Amino acid sequence: MNILQDESLESKVLGSMIISADDCLMALGILATSEIFYSYQHRAIFESIRRQQEKDQKIDVISTVHDLKAHNLFDSSGGTKKLGQLMSTSSAGYVEIHARILLEMYMRRKAIEYGQELIAKAAESDVDVFAQLASTQLQTENLVQIAVGGSEESFDDIISDTERKWLRGASNGLSGHPTGMTELDKMCGGLTAGELTIVGARPGQGKTALVVSLIRNLSHQGIPCGIFSLEMSRHELAQRLASQESQVPAFKIKGGVLNESEKAFLRSARERMQKWNIRIFDEGEMNLRKLRAKAILWQKKHGIKVLFVDYLQLMSGVDSKRQNRENEISEISRGLKILARELNIPVVALSQLSRRVEERADKMPMLSDLRESGAIEQDADVVWFLMRPAYYKMTGDVEINGNRYNLDDVCIIDQAKMRSGSTGQIPLIFDGPLMRMRSYDKPVSQF
Repeated sequence: MNILQDESLESKVLGSMIISADDCLMALGILATSEIFYSYQHRAIFESIRRQQEKDQKIDVISTVHDLKAHNLFDSSGGTKKLGQLMSTSSAGYVEIHARILLEMYMRRKAIEYGQELIAKAAESDVDVFAQLASTQLQTENLVQIAVGGSEESFDDIISDTERKWLRGASNGLSGHPTGMTELDKMCGGLTAGELTIVGARPGQGKTALVVSLIRNLSHQGIPCGIFSLEMSRHELAQRLASQESQVPAFKIKGGVLNESEKAFLRSARERMQKWNIRIFDEGEMNLRKLRAKAILWQKKHGIKVLFVDYLQLMSGVDSKRQNRENEISEISRGLKILARELNIPVVALSQLSRRVEERADKMPMLSDLRESGAIEQDADVVWFLMRPAYYKMTGDVEINGNRYNLDDVCIIDQAKMRSGSTGQIPLIFDGPLMRMRSYDKPVSQF
């Protein structure tokens, strides 16, 4: 067996990438450069697949043919015969293992190349051997970077970066990205990099409305966002964002019942929204492996700084057939927490709660309601529960922090867990026609 290259294995990986969208995402998350492929033809085909993926195109043989021809690479990449060969073989079910084998072979080839170059240069009397050693060290570090990702920092770098965060936080009182809702920012300190925030509620309480409001507010600040929407389509999400931005009721946009003034508001909103850096993935089937690979690509290509998942229970684990649902949800929540740390961004995941909540008189969720869903409470850095009294036809006022609020439009946000802070409740306004959450300006009365 040749430990330096295997063109047959390269063909299997490329075949899987063309056949399976999941395998494509997985391989792209491992194979950082086309140089990992020994064959020039395979490099060209890999670059074609990556170009299509970056454009969010559906990938198949026909689309790959068109892309290769558009870049004048069809003949040099082997043409129809080569693509036919790839389609006759694949690594279905093994693409992760096989991609890592190719990566190891590439590492061996480059290590030999760098070593041979160092030996040859060291034998030349006019070469600065210290400079050559430094160059080889840099090449090696870059090679390791391709293999493992991430970065190594000295403690001095870490403490300096931490100090900048302290100083930045001192100026606005926040440790993370502002949510655009004053009371929520005061309570949570903003959406903090590396943290997993769980938003739990029963249906109809405004979970998606909160997420869409957060995405809009972050977009106004120029902060790129990504959302995995497993319940709503990308078009429904776009409608909700347009409704909030234009202040035209969502039901009127959906029904197409618009007067000229509302059409003008929507056109104006669209001009502002086209500058927003938002990525939406709305395929119904989503597992942890696919989400991770897509999120990594989004960060590399589009600079995503906040990630949303709507919602957690609609996802599946890496191998859902071999484990019960509680263990699967535990795997998903743990995976989302690891992803937040790995990408160093906030991850906000929505979670449905059991019907047990509605058996209580106050209808307010508790942390124990998450325990039926595995280790969500343990993995989360922050847990918010949402409850809208009007949904349950409650009447009168509600008291929060010594103030009274009208139940008609209030949504109670209960921060039930905060790993680096305190718990408590705040009111937000739920604007039904716009499906929007916003800060409560004034309470009804104060004690």
